[in-house]
Parts: sequence; C-alpha cells; structure tokens
Amino acid sequence: MTRASRVVFTRPKWRYRDAIRSYRLYIDDVPCGKIKAGGELTIDLHPGRHIAEARIDWSGSPRLRFTAQEGQTTRIQAAPAGNALKFWQAFTHAGYVELTLL
Repeated sequence: MTRASRVVFTRPKWRYRDAIRSYRLYIDDVPCGKIKAGGELTIDLHPGRHIAEARIDWSGSPRLRFTAQEGQTTRIQAAPAGNALKFWQAFTHAGYVELTLL
C-alpha cells in the first residue's frame, strides 16, 4: 500500500510588500489554497513528480518542479521576489513571487 506524501507551503511574515495580500497556490495546475504572510498550508498528495506555482493577480512565480517521496514531507517557501523597489516585477507573468524548496 502506498503512503501519501505531504507538501507544506510556508510564507515568511513581511512588513511591506504583499503583507496584507494572499498568494494562491497551485499543484499541477490545480488550485490547492491560499497563504497569507506568516502562514502555512499543508496538502496531502500522491508520491511522484509535481509542479508548484504561486499566483497573485496577473503575476506569480516560476513553476517549481519537485518530487514528493512516499510518506515524506516536502517544504516549499513562497515569498516576494526581490523587494518593493523592483516594481517592474509586478508587470511580469512569473517574476513577482519566488518558490524555494527548503
């Protein structure tokens, strides 16, 4: 019997950029929830290869490919890419948020 895997998204608490806004999270192009600054979201999924993405308005993150191991937890951090002075990132499709495997 195959044991499920788990992915835990975390988001650091920020003072400025996106502090009061949520990121929409997707795994394999399927919406799986939202995460606020300082928040955490846990999702059970089947072991194997997956693609994670975070979105906010018309922008978001590059797609992050990861492999979920049977019975293991994968941790991914969603955070603003750059800083508030890099306002041009808001006009890109996938450069406003970054996802990092922890």
